[in-house]
Amino acid sequence: MRDVKRLAKYGMAAAAMAFSIMLISPVQAKAAYLVKHNEKCVQEDEKNSNDQKAIQEALEKYKDIKLESGKEYYLQGPIDAVDGGSIDATGATIICRKVIIHNKTESKSIANFSIKGGTWKRSNKSEADGSSFRFHYGDNLKFTDMTIEHAKMENHAIELVACSNVLIENCKITGQGDHSKKSVEEQIQIDVATERTAPFLKDKNSGLLNGTGCKNITINNCEVTGCRAVCANYDKSTKKNANKYHKNIKVTNCTLTGESAEGLMIFNTKGITVKNNTIISNAPKSRKYYSPGLHIQVYGNGKGGFNKGKVKVTNNTIKGGMFGAFISANTSKTKFGKITFKNNKLYSKAGKGNAYHIDTYKKLTDKGNKSKKW
Repeated sequence: MRDVKRLAKYGMAAAAMAFSIMLISPVQAKAAYLVKHNEKCVQEDEKNSNDQKAIQEALEKYKDIKLESGKEYYLQGPIDAVDGGSIDATGATIICRKVIIHNKTESKSIANFSIKGGTWKRSNKSEADGSSFRFHYGDNLKFTDMTIEHAKMENHAIELVACSNVLIENCKITGQGDHSKKSVEEQIQIDVATERTAPFLKDKNSGLLNGTGCKNITINNCEVTGCRAVCANYDKSTKKNANKYHKNIKVTNCTLTGESAEGLMIFNTKGITVKNNTIISNAPKSRKYYSPGLHIQVYGNGKGGFNKGKVKVTNNTIKGGMFGAFISANTSKTKFGKITFKNNKLYSKAGKGNAYHIDTYKKLTDKGNKSKKW
């Protein structure tokens, strides 16, 4: 009997130890499905959609997919993103004839989707005339380690409409082709959902065009060049839309260059962080309010606690035309909350006195900034 009890005791101890090992051992993630390039699919063959079909089918079936490093893939049309999906394109080149990836126009939303790596380019016979990557009502989206050389200078590489919890990190985005000297189109567009800003939703999803903005958008360690580089957009076409606001936009450790307008333009946003960036507008000072390196502006009535939002602009190098940095309200009804403007190096083509301008706030900390003529 004593031996039986001893065996039972040891058995229970062994079971407990095995259970403990199970708890502390890392769970092996399921390997992403490898989508191989179809060698018969070449850029010159406009009718061959084998690569596109293979990627779409794998994404729908396996969710997590990987492209072959060192291979070129050719897409004739857009890939439809799926909830919970991911594409690892590290080391691959993807040449695209039209829009690259979006959630379907008729879909209500997209969640938990990510793209990592890849060099995304325009086809020689490109028909792309819109946003390269376009998502509406997305939640938990990630774009990391990507090189995007696809959108025209006057189009958008990444367009986010009413999206939340988005990370764009370690990406290099360069607009392609010529552009008007007066263009204000941006490579990364953060948008509200209205008929004016998201007309593609009008036919199949008009109920979503209610002015919803974006929130919790982070752009980190990116290099972006466009007519504008980055813009959080607004719509003042109606009084109702003018009173809609984005929330919590952070731009950090980036190099942003606007060739004909601002490097970074942020409209109607409650909660802004701009830190450790180099932000440049190459627009001439004659472009006036389109020429600051950094431009932060607000419209509307400011209801919903807008004046409780904080604006933090710290440790940046900012160069512009008429102003280096320009922070202002376009209405007497609205004020920024607490503005912290510290330790920035600011340059203006209009002179040292125009290096930066800040107005309409509840509280301002202006400290450690250096102003110079550019």
